[in-house]
Amino acid sequence: MRILILATCILIVATFQADFYSIEYETITGVPSSTQSLKGKKTIICVMKGGKVSLSMVHHLDSLQRQAADTRVLLVPAADASEQTTKQEMVKLQKKLQLTITAPLRVKQQNAAAQHPLFSWLTNAQANRHFDTDADEDGKIFVISATGNLYSVLPGNTPLSVINSAINTPFSE
Repeated sequence: MRILILATCILIVATFQADFYSIEYETITGVPSSTQSLKGKKTIICVMKGGKVSLSMVHHLDSLQRQAADTRVLLVPAADASEQTTKQEMVKLQKKLQLTITAPLRVKQQNAAAQHPLFSWLTNAQANRHFDTDADEDGKIFVISATGNLYSVLPGNTPLSVINSAINTPFSE
């Protein structure tokens, strides 16, 4: 019995990415990418469930990336949302923005092994060493420091001024 429990624990731990900068994903246009390209940049990851993130929020996040050379934004359509924005609509939106829209990813913890590695890292304190929270709401924001540490998780209805404050607050290791 002890061996089975130990083996299960090892398997669960092994499924988490140990390092934020080792996670691969695909953009909405099908280009393979990696969080390695975000190294040295503050990173904002915003969950979009069913295309309901307000366009004003999307444009605000895009302007944050345009204004700050040290900031990158990933807008992530949730593949496990009940409603989906079409890929064509997302590609059309991507053409207007500097931020990156990823291909739809499975974001919820309930997906277990099917949860995308990016969200396995973001939503599990064993992996990110800070927060154990689910990507369960539209517009939820995860803020990662330039050194790859998750230091802020904001709910989907967070005012833009609070998002700015979280991003502009220096992170001390």
